[in-house]
Amino acid sequence: MSFNFDVQAGTSVKFPVGGKYCDRDIVVSATGTLLPDLTNPAGADEIVSGYEAIDKDGAVITGTNPYEKAATDAAVEDIATAITNKGVEVPDGTTLDGMAEKISEIVTKPPLQSRTYDPTVTPSMSYTMVAQYPYYGLSDVTIKAVGSATQATPSISLNSSTGRITATSTQSTGYVSGGTKYGYYSLTTQASKTVTPSTSQQTAVAKGRYTTGAVYVAGDANLVADNIKSGVSIFGVDGTYAGVDTSSDTVTADALVEGFTAHDAAGAQITGTNPYAKAATDGTVSA
Repeated sequence: MSFNFDVQAGTSVKFPVGGKYCDRDIVVSATGTLLPDLTNPAGADEIVSGYEAIDKDGAVITGTNPYEKAATDAAVEDIATAITNKGVEVPDGTTLDGMAEKISEIVTKPPLQSRTYDPTVTPSMSYTMVAQYPYYGLSDVTIKAVGSATQATPSISLNSSTGRITATSTQSTGYVSGGTKYGYYSLTTQASKTVTPSTSQQTAVAKGRYTTGAVYVAGDANLVADNIKSGVSIFGVDGTYAGVDTSSDTVTADALVEGFTAHDAAGAQITGTNPYAKAATDGTVSA
C-alpha cells in the first residue's frame, strides 16, 4: 500500500495510519515557499517594538526594541511635516508607501505664491487676489493697512480779472471718513445807490465788489437837443439850440433903463445907463 500527502509548509503529518503496514514508499509533497538562508538574522531586540518577523526556522519573532520604534515614528512624522510644508496634505496614518506617493505630487505641482496688496498704491472698492501663473495657489496673503487721514478744507480764491472763483484742496493719502468741509471767501459788498451825472467821471461800482442792491444812474427830462447849444454834446445828446437872433435890435445903453441888460445887434450884452428912463417909468424895461 502507498500513501501520498500534500503538506502545507509549517504543518505535520502522521503515518502509518491506523496501524497499517506499509509495503511501499511514503511520498510527502510540501507546498509553499522555502525561507531563504539569512546571513545576519535579526533578533527580537533588534526589531522595532510592536512589529513582527519570521526567523530562519519559520517562527514568528515579535520586536522588543522601543528605541527603534520611537526613532522610526519621529522620522515618519518629520517626513509628513516636510511634505505638508510643500503644500501637499498628508492624512494621519499614511504609510511610507503613501508618503512616497505624496512626494511625487510635490514634484508635479508648482510652488505656492505669496502675494501682497497695497490699497494705497492701487485704490479699489474691491480686489480679488488670486495666484499668478505658474503658481497653483496662495500660501501667504498680506494686505497693508490704510492709515486714516483728515478731510482737507478747501481754500477759495478769486481772479479779479476774470471773476472766476476757485475752490482748491490738497488731500493727504489715507482713509477719510464721511463728512463735509466748507471754504469761504467774502467779497466786498456794494449797497444800492443812485449815481447823478456831473462834470467829472464817477465810479458806480468798484472792481471786485458784489452788489447787494440795484445801482441806478439818475436821468433828467431836460436832457434834450433843444436845451443844448448847437455844437455841444452832453452824454451823447447833440445840441440844436442856436440862441435868439438880435441882428435887427437897435437898443443902446443910454436908451436902456439903468441897471438892466439887453443884447445889441451884434449879440453883445449891454447894460442900461439911462437914469431918467428909470425914474420916469419906475418899472421894468426890457429889450
